Amino acid sequence: MHLDNTIMKKLDYLYDEVSLGITEKERDNDIDSKDLDNTNNTLLNEELIYQKIEKAIKRIFVIKLEIDEPEEIIKKENAKNLFFSEYISRKRGRTPKIIDSTNSSKKKTHGADDWDNNIRKIQVHFLNFIIYYLNDIIYSYLKRKDLFFLKFSYADKKDINYDYVEKLKTYDIKQLLENLSVSPKYKKTQLKMDENINKNKLNNLYEYNWFNEAIQTKFLELFKIYYNKKEPLKEIYFEGKKIILSENTKNFYALLQKYKIYEKKLIEAAEAVYLNN
Repeated sequence: MHLDNTIMKKLDYLYDEVSLGITEKERDNDIDSKDLDNTNNTLLNEELIYQKIEKAIKRIFVIKLEIDEPEEIIKKENAKNLFFSEYISRKRGRTPKIIDSTNSSKKKTHGADDWDNNIRKIQVHFLNFIIYYLNDIIYSYLKRKDLFFLKFSYADKKDINYDYVEKLKTYDIKQLLENLSVSPKYKKTQLKMDENINKNKLNNLYEYNWFNEAIQTKFLELFKIYYNKKEPLKEIYFEGKKIILSENTKNFYALLQKYKIYEKKLIEAAEAVYLNN
């Protein structure tokens, strides 16, 4: 355990103070009882000193913890553990209820269905954002829509199984394009001719350095751009180039506007699952 200089000074002072107190008592006792065994006295005195120092250390660290863990840090930790406690409880077959950490004194709760639905809304919306975001970059550089990527299938976007979500969070854009299937709604047009259309478009774009930079963006890094502190997002700067985002490229702010009734819970879910990592 690392002790800072302030604590060490306090301990030194306490050690001297305790030792002095026992020494003075020892002198008084020697006057009345000179036949006590010196070895036993020494051991007893050391034990008393260590006991008092131990109590002093505990007292100091209680104060230190109260200073170092303000209410804001505790709230962040609650949010960080929200996702994990939800899924651990469900694996054990329980129906979990999650306390609203922003106002725990009122003991507001919402159930697993609410939690699932909010994560699903966020994940579907964000995975759509990724495709439009990448297509905006492509168009900004090449002015070609024929190289646009197609949206992921709803089946892949809506899956909020704990292990699946955690795996998605480790991906970059390239891995998402390689591992998530394309929406079947394109079957009548593009997919009918090319089942691996997104993967093939990857191969066609590898020659561009800016594209390789774009697809290396991590899922969680891009989520922060998408989240944008809950503010609207109309443009980005990529590799020093200003990219104007299309109307289809809707970030988290647009989701909050669409589901205003769930705004607080959507923010809570976004911060717990995708931002506290």
